[in-house]
Order: sequence, then C-alpha cells, then structure tokens
Amino acid sequence: MVYTQQEGEFELRQKKNSLFFLAIISVAVISVLCGCQISTVNPSAEIIIAKEKMALDRWAKGDPYGFIELAAEEVTYFAEGTDTLVRGFKAFEMANAPMKGKISIPRFEMRDPKVQLHGEVGILTYVLYNYSELDSITSRWRSTEVYLLMNDDWKLIHSHWTIFK
Repeated sequence: MVYTQQEGEFELRQKKNSLFFLAIISVAVISVLCGCQISTVNPSAEIIIAKEKMALDRWAKGDPYGFIELAAEEVTYFAEGTDTLVRGFKAFEMANAPMKGKISIPRFEMRDPKVQLHGEVGILTYVLYNYSELDSITSRWRSTEVYLLMNDDWKLIHSHWTIFK
C-alpha cells in the first residue's frame, strides 16, 4: 500500500488494491473450477504463425502469392539452389511467381514453430514436412522467416529455406 498525505487517497488506493487482488483470485478460482487454462501465448506470435500457415496453404495449391503478399518492399530471400541473395519486393516476386500452378502438395506439417519477439521484430523458425498423396514424406525444409511490424501489420522482411534429408 502507498500512503500519501492527501486526505482520502490512502483509503481509495487501499480499496483499489483490494479489488484488483480480488479480481486476480476470482479469475484463478474460476479457471481451476472450469478446467480452463489462461493462455500465455503472445498474440503477435499467433498472428505470425497464422500468416505463415495461410501462405503455406496457398503454396501447397500452387499459389506463391501467399508469400509474395506477405513481403515488405525491402524483403530479402535465400532459397535452396540459389547462390545469391534476392533483394527487394520485385525480385522476390520474380523469384516466386514462376512457381504458380507448378506445385501441388497434398499435405504438409509445420513442425515446432517458434516465434521469438524482439520489439517490432518476430523471428519464426520451423521445420516443414511435405507429403505425397500416399502420405510419404517428399521433402523436409528448415525455415527461418523474419517479420517486422509495419503499420499494425506483420510483414515478411527476410525468408530463408534449406532442404534436408
């Protein structure tokens, strides 16, 4: 409790502190009684993962524009089989647009996604497993995607993909 010399302020702060404590206890009791869990996942991390999953869904259907539309103007990109860094939105679009209609992935898994948030930067890492129609693994990729919060939207500023066996 904080004491100030202003008359009545001490009692008001004491009441506010008591109400806040009561609210915290109430939420905890209700959570235990109903078997609820309070989420500790950061909403920004959930948004970044959801954006990436939507882009992967489109990619699996032969639409590279899911990733292209996520990209910021200053995006950079490393992909398997390239020895140079792709720089900028137009170059990123030119590198990915030719894949339109050429990819068909019946099923994929985004394994162990992790977002590390540092201010307005989110670094997403995960392993992507692609499967055939017979449900056998066709490829596995390590992915690192760097997002920047720009005008209240998470935009892709760097993408790096490496295939592994």
